[in-house]
Amino acid sequence: MRAGLTMAGSGEVAGADAASKRAFTPNSRACVFPVGVGGAARVEHAVEFLMAGASAIQVGTATFADPRASTLVVRGLAKWCGRNNISSIAQLIGAAHDR
Repeated sequence: MRAGLTMAGSGEVAGADAASKRAFTPNSRACVFPVGVGGAARVEHAVEFLMAGASAIQVGTATFADPRASTLVVRGLAKWCGRNNISSIAQLIGAAHDR
């Protein structure tokens, strides 16, 4: 955790666990949201990143193997949500953490 980052409105320095549960802000109070990066090649990876607290997913290297990878992940995520009665991606974000 970089020095100078605080939990929104708390004035306390955020720990690694706290940062994974909710957005943190620098002293300027501009919000920063976690992004899932690294190894997102399938729908299951995207779901894991979102449930861990990511508010966005980056599909990168997978596009070398299949240029349609990001499209396939997005479409697959929509199908996954439908099968699991998830009406909004927001329901997944941080779902793995106790609330």
